Amino acid sequence: MKILLCALTLILFTACNSSDKKQKPPPKPLFSAWEHLETNSPLDLSNASFDDSLAMVFKISSEAACSCDITLDGDNDAGSFELNNCVLHEGDEDPGCNALNQTGSYINANNWLTLTSNAGHKLLYR
Repeated sequence: MKILLCALTLILFTACNSSDKKQKPPPKPLFSAWEHLETNSPLDLSNASFDDSLAMVFKISSEAACSCDITLDGDNDAGSFELNNCVLHEGDEDPGCNALNQTGSYINANNWLTLTSNAGHKLLYR
């Protein structure tokens, strides 16, 4: 009887300690290459660092792109951003690049990057 009790205890202990739980993937670093959820446009932050501006090109349409400087302040999970010096980079007619000059906040959670401007516009990247 003791052997049966020990065997059942061992089985129960093994079942309770099995790792049926799926491991969460490690969080995606903020300074990575991201892709816009709807347009698949890239947002490559892999060469960025906090408090240093990085020149970025944003494709506005098939005929126009704007160049801006982006500056990030915070940590891997959350912080603020500033887009400035936005000018026409490609195309014959400026689609309103100046309107991209703005500030806001970012959240990096669950492998999603959300940029929210102070005007309330949200951009989702994966």
